[in-house]
This record gives sequence, structure tokens and C-alpha cells, in this order.
Amino acid sequence: DEGAHITSLKRLERLRLLRDPYLSHAVSPHDMTRPEAREKAMQQIRRVVEIRRSIKDPEHRRVFHEIIARFDESLSMRLYVHFTLFNETISAQGTDEQYARWRDDIEEMRVIGCFAMTE
Repeated sequence: DEGAHITSLKRLERLRLLRDPYLSHAVSPHDMTRPEAREKAMQQIRRVVEIRRSIKDPEHRRVFHEIIARFDESLSMRLYVHFTLFNETISAQGTDEQYARWRDDIEEMRVIGCFAMTE
């Protein structure tokens, strides 16, 4: 049953986030200095990349991102800016050759993207 499968993936990913030392909320960012908070954010991003790399099934990967969005809005927004706004802009506005050159670095977050919009 598809619904039961998705539900089990959601449970699995919620547990992973709760138990993961880099992704859990054991220490609030409000109790950290700015450099500590930035380092924790980078640790979280590196950990997400490791987990993404281990998830081969696209549906499972989608569920993983959905659970992150519910679990940590700040981390979710960082990932959204990178994987959606930045990646899609390079894909849509760059040439095929440019996107081919940067795609793997973007996917593995060896290059961390940002996005800015002006009027």
C-alpha cells in the first residue's frame, strides 16, 4: 500500500532527525554565538548531503525534505534556496554546458548557492 509506505518513510525520517547529533535541536541556536550557529548550520548542511547521497529512491528523498521542512524551518529554507532557487536559476538561465559543469557540485553542495532578487 502506497500510503502505508509513505507513512513508514515519514516515521523513519522523523526518528533519524530526532536522533542525529547534527540535526537534532539539542542546543538552541539562540544559546550559541554567531560563529557557533554558523558552524552548526554548516554541519547540518554537510549531514543533509550525506543523507541525500544515501537515499536513492526519489520518493524517499522527497519525504526526507518534507520532514526537514516540518522539523527545522531554518535549515529547510537554506536547502530550498540552494536546491530550488539557486539550482533552478543556473539550470534555466545557464547554457547546457554551464549547467553540466556545475550540476554535480550543486547537488553535492561543494558549491553552496544563494539567490538575490531586485525590483
